[in-house]
Amino acid sequence: MTQEEKDKLNQKRMDRLKDDNKGRIKAAIIIPVIAIVVSVIIFAVGKSKDSDIQSATVLNGMSVSSFVSGSPDGFAIYTGKASAVEPERLYDSDKGYIMVKREVTEVEKVYDKEKDKYDNVEKTLNTESLHCREIALDDVTVPYDVFHTLPSKHEVENEGNRKYTYDYIPESVEGTYFIKCKGGKITSVEYYSGENVALQNSSVFVAILVIIWVIVIVAEVLLIKKILAIKKVVDDSSKSDE
Repeated sequence: MTQEEKDKLNQKRMDRLKDDNKGRIKAAIIIPVIAIVVSVIIFAVGKSKDSDIQSATVLNGMSVSSFVSGSPDGFAIYTGKASAVEPERLYDSDKGYIMVKREVTEVEKVYDKEKDKYDNVEKTLNTESLHCREIALDDVTVPYDVFHTLPSKHEVENEGNRKYTYDYIPESVEGTYFIKCKGGKITSVEYYSGENVALQNSSVFVAILVIIWVIVIVAEVLLIKKILAIKKVVDDSSKSDE
């Protein structure tokens, strides 16, 4: 290969590196913009939720059924026990857990012609929802599906190339519940481990924002380091050509 051909190849390489760097520079600008937009949305959702919690009726001495009948469209905070009604399947009766999901997956090797190698591909063979249908909350019975953030337990068992995944919830659990009613029906129940629902709710949104911005900062640092490294390579190549 002649020197002229080497120079042309090197120039093509430098041009490709410059184009790649332009893409990284765009990404370094776009990522924080997207993070700001997402943060604003999360903040707005958090403020709206805070407002709902502040307007909620704390059920001290009032039953859940009385609140629902008196406030068909409103929010309430109830502290007490939620218990499964006739659970379909119990796991570990001493600890009182209910199996709510069982999933069976299998890993098989599939040949990829483009890569000329075998890849492990996981496919779901079977999924069973085994949960109880209803949960008793004070003096009302609520469909299981309207409950959110209940404490849960997750287990995985491997048997050959098959994986069995199990999800459980307690048969009963003490806590504080944020109840949403619409049209005279309970449409949502959120579990909180402590009585200060507002503080726990704010902590969740703050944690989400912190995680987002930690990821953004790390991504930005890595991008900037890469951009500067590529720029140095291109600059050094230009100086050597001179």
